Amino acid sequence: MRATYSAMLALVLAIVMTGGKAYAQLHFLSSIDRNVAAVGESFILTVELLATPTSEAYFDRYRRAFNGIDLEVPDADIELVRTLRSRERVSTVEPHVVLQLTRSYVLKARRPGRLEIPPITFLLAGNRHLTGSHDLVAYDRDGSLTQVQRAILPLTVESNIGDSGLRRFLGYGSSFLVAEDALVTAFHVIVNARKIRVTLPNGRQLSLKRVWAVDPERDVAVLRIDPDEVRKAGLIPLQIEPRNFETSRSGFAGEPEIVFTSGWPGGVQSTQAGILFAVNQYYDNDAIWLSSNSVKPGDSGGPLLNENGQVIGVVSYAMSGRSSGAHLLENVATSTDPRPAVARSLLRRTPDNISRYRQRIFFERNPHAMAAKVTALLAEFGSARNQSMIGGVDPFLRQLNGAVRSRHGEARLHFLQGTVYQMLGEYSDASSAYEEALLASRNHYPAAYSLAYCNLALRSYETAASLFDFIKHFEPYENLALYGLAQAEMQLLRYDGAIEHLKKVIHGHPDYAPGWYMLGRAYLGAGEEELASQIIARLDTRSKIWAKLLRRSRSIALFRPLTLYMMPEAELRSGIRNTEIREQGSEIRDTQ
Repeated sequence: MRATYSAMLALVLAIVMTGGKAYAQLHFLSSIDRNVAAVGESFILTVELLATPTSEAYFDRYRRAFNGIDLEVPDADIELVRTLRSRERVSTVEPHVVLQLTRSYVLKARRPGRLEIPPITFLLAGNRHLTGSHDLVAYDRDGSLTQVQRAILPLTVESNIGDSGLRRFLGYGSSFLVAEDALVTAFHVIVNARKIRVTLPNGRQLSLKRVWAVDPERDVAVLRIDPDEVRKAGLIPLQIEPRNFETSRSGFAGEPEIVFTSGWPGGVQSTQAGILFAVNQYYDNDAIWLSSNSVKPGDSGGPLLNENGQVIGVVSYAMSGRSSGAHLLENVATSTDPRPAVARSLLRRTPDNISRYRQRIFFERNPHAMAAKVTALLAEFGSARNQSMIGGVDPFLRQLNGAVRSRHGEARLHFLQGTVYQMLGEYSDASSAYEEALLASRNHYPAAYSLAYCNLALRSYETAASLFDFIKHFEPYENLALYGLAQAEMQLLRYDGAIEHLKKVIHGHPDYAPGWYMLGRAYLGAGEEELASQIIARLDTRSKIWAKLLRRSRSIALFRPLTLYMMPEAELRSGIRNTEIREQGSEIRDTQ
């Protein structure tokens, strides 16, 4: 059994309280390591128990009850391949002795579609405890994706950054053929490029110096590639699906739609399956696809594909990579429509030299391009205003602000402006920009989430809580919003609400140590010492640092969460800032 389960999804956490002293409090939880799998592909279901028995006799009862768990799965849908050996750990967290029991099952999907693993039952002393059910979306694997992968190519981008132009930087991205002489990628991949190279499947590298079309607003670029080299390599361009955005804008009913991303993160081609959440209209008539594909740096510019290998969109932005360290990240890939840029490229007789898109006048006339340039600089060289290596960001920021004023009322442009200020740590200015984005498009969920995050950083906890509560109903941002809402509730001393939100966050992120830590602190604030001890024992096996912090919260009065009976509410608000924020400050910064 793997030591960690960083990709676990669909965790169901049940906190059970009974009247007897021996069985007073326990955690009983289960999880699966993915929510999308091919038919016949193995996935792992894990069941875990955390308890605090008071004698050896009760230890034996917990063991027998846990070993008596009967896993029932619908045979027509899911195959139980094998049961892995159970693991046991006993640890002391004064004044409690904590028992941890874990067992894993290897399963396979038998048919495509949405499948359900029924609730798992734990019987103890006449009490019946359930974890809840788990959803898995299965799909049939065929040869369509294998055929199109050859037309998805890695890019290496060389940029010379700074006033002197002497600093050399190498970036990486993905691209895909839409014609024998046309290669699509994300505009932000090439925004600072002086040299672009593409590697063909036969190992030959080509230098790309010309551009058919750019669409900074949709983050799309169409590069010119030598058609003779494409034919020699035996590459077949991808087809773009003629999907109607108007009929897809509100999401999808019935069976979920499986989509795929394919790119070159780390120089190795990787294809990831995900579920298409919906298409969102953030501004004007432009649509943005949101899906649960796990993408990484280097995937940008690659295609979002349907099950037949047709292109739906271009991967532009993502919050991906399961939670780790102090970061809570969702698998939310954002893809944009390549068709307007591809249509313009087909009308061109001759391509432009790439140098045209490095000229100052181009950025002055294209505020979206300017925003992409500034964010790319900050992402690569840090958020300090006076970064000498790039001559500082103020000149670019002034140009961006001027461009935004000239196009006031455009939601995405205000959102990009807010992103730049947020990267600089200037939350008040970022908040103003996000508010303008929401005025222009009230359902712009990324702007709403970022505004809530800024209010959390500015200690406007009630406003942050209200925004997070609104965002949690939008599926791709649900866990992120719940985590932010829990942080706000903690600062407002509403521990019961924080506990409920954090339990739901752990549904999707069972190995997210800061989430468990915050849940432990919420238990301490609510007076649930035994449950906090169980979490300390669990953290000891996964993150010694967070376990140490939770121990400190419990044992040192200065770091212990405040409770309402300690002092009047008027003093609680000011007192908590000196205790909570020192410990939670890094988490507030890392919620995005």
